[in-house]
Amino acid sequence: MTVLNETIPLGEYIFLRLCQANPKMKSIFGVPGDYNLNLMEHLYADSLVEQDVKFVGNCNELNAAYCSDGYARIMDTFSVMITTLGVGELSAMNGISSAFSEYSPILHIVGTIPIFKEKFNEKAEQEGGEFQNWHHLVQSKDQLSKPDPDVYMKMCEPISVVREKLELNMEENFDRIDNVINTILHESRPGYLFIPADLPDIKVSSARLTKPFPFVKNTNEDKLEEFSNLILSNLYESKNPSIMSDDLITKFHSMDSFQKIINKVQNDKSVKLYSSRIGKNIDETLDNFIGIYPSPNKKVTESFQNSDCLVVFGYSNFETNSLYNNPNHFKNIKTVIKINPDFISVGDKIFRLKSKGERLFAMNDLINKIAQDLNVDLLNKQDNCLDFKSSQVVLAEENDTEESRIGQDKLFNFVNNYIQEDDIIMCETSSFCFALPDLTFKKNVRAIYNSYYASIGFALPACVGVSMAIKDLGRKNRVLLFEGDGSAQMTVQEISTFLRFNLTIPKIFLMNNEGYTIERAIKGETRSYNDIQYWNWEFALKMFGDMNGEVSKYVKLSNNKDFDKYFSNEVDVNKLQLFELMMYKTDYSQGLKFFLGK
Repeated sequence: MTVLNETIPLGEYIFLRLCQANPKMKSIFGVPGDYNLNLMEHLYADSLVEQDVKFVGNCNELNAAYCSDGYARIMDTFSVMITTLGVGELSAMNGISSAFSEYSPILHIVGTIPIFKEKFNEKAEQEGGEFQNWHHLVQSKDQLSKPDPDVYMKMCEPISVVREKLELNMEENFDRIDNVINTILHESRPGYLFIPADLPDIKVSSARLTKPFPFVKNTNEDKLEEFSNLILSNLYESKNPSIMSDDLITKFHSMDSFQKIINKVQNDKSVKLYSSRIGKNIDETLDNFIGIYPSPNKKVTESFQNSDCLVVFGYSNFETNSLYNNPNHFKNIKTVIKINPDFISVGDKIFRLKSKGERLFAMNDLINKIAQDLNVDLLNKQDNCLDFKSSQVVLAEENDTEESRIGQDKLFNFVNNYIQEDDIIMCETSSFCFALPDLTFKKNVRAIYNSYYASIGFALPACVGVSMAIKDLGRKNRVLLFEGDGSAQMTVQEISTFLRFNLTIPKIFLMNNEGYTIERAIKGETRSYNDIQYWNWEFALKMFGDMNGEVSKYVKLSNNKDFDKYFSNEVDVNKLQLFELMMYKTDYSQGLKFFLGK
């Protein structure tokens, strides 16, 4: 192990500090640019090489943001990406906006103009001399005014939870670095660290690195006790209680704590279990698991609405979760308790958990406290499940002749049987992503998609991040990526990153339905604005570098006959696999029809 000198370059210090805060991190994403090159050089210091930390160069900054998002979700902590001033950071802003909406903790490091250039313009302004415009930095609207070096920093304020810029005072810089990391972890959302290009080589003290990273945690034990008692007393008084898991349980790293609650009630039919459409984080084979809600299944809906007390863990308020046509689906339930990282609501009463930016406690602490305090003997002992057993959905396949193209319903039925335990299912914003909630997940299956921000093009580069995280952690999960042909044309370059870093984990199901089918379902079914240029995907893997098929495999499945024949005799290979599925341009999943109220 490298013994650090008393002083080391600031750039090396920054990377070592990040590794202290996230020891699992082995990959940093991004794109090099002239203002971040001095910083990037320090990634190759012996101390970083020993920790196997590598830079994963992406094809563009938007893709880098999506990759970082996927990496953070699997790592269950923050990820890191690096871009350069303006041209790089602005390209990434769409992906950072997505991460903000989806609660993905990304540290976005931006290399900015050197401090001496800022000082030059400040001096020119004071002395009445001529200032200098610098490349990448947008000019002032007034050509006789100096450019604002922090103009982009201001732009990212609404889509980040913390922004820090390093200056010449190194002790203050140390605090700024730690503050960024802690804030990102607490909020599970992106933050920014701006580093002027002339700072990374400055020697600084390495003393802070001799101590563990100072994770900041606020826990008001009295308030924890109070809210745990309040929530449990409502459950104990209920005659027909229900527990619902929602999406933010996973995104705020609370699954282990929540599972302790499920373990206590899983054999108790007095408590009904549900998942939100996006949540899907309860074992769906349990006897008291009723189903996903909202649901097209009338029995599930009736059972849900008959609850007199509902506790929603990890509550998330998005119409893609509650459906356009059903925004008030809790209204028939007497007492609804919503547990969110920022608030708890009990009926009409709302209790804010944040004051002046500080939380009373983390949502995970409350869930863990409830798990500890829950006494199942105090629950009302009666069978509220009424022998209701959640069963696997099987759809009638309309296009079922051998020569028919592959239908959405056929794909749904196939995936339902193809899923294995521990699989990670990734899906583009597409017709098929609205079918995911109705799939029956086996143990530890996880779905990842851009459910809130809904930016097409997310899934393929995010899959790079997910695959890299699995590889870095030494895990063996299968990754099934369902990608639309229109979406793929947005971010397809990242296939080259799969090949470059030998990421052979994913099976990519490319749904070729000749354009933006999800948009056709909303409007303009036959309009040209929903059409795209046909690509010959057979040559994509070769174009991106695998000329001889050494690490990848392409299969075109034109109809039901091809599909059934291939997967009835599938031989798994240790290669990146791309299956091109020929589908109908106006065939919509049942889940999308339900979502749109059709």
